[in-house]
Amino acid sequence: MHIVLENLALEQLIVIYPGDKTYPLAENITVQPLPDAIHTPPTF
Repeated sequence: MHIVLENLALEQLIVIYPGDKTYPLAENITVQPLPDAIHTPPTF
């Protein structure tokens, strides 16, 4: 995922998954449940 951030020149990456908790995976990478991603706009 760090390669994706670097190659696409992204400041932040959000990974959407079917769980129920939001948590940091690494610096600038956040894991977020699908329902939260639908109802909460991203914070950049």
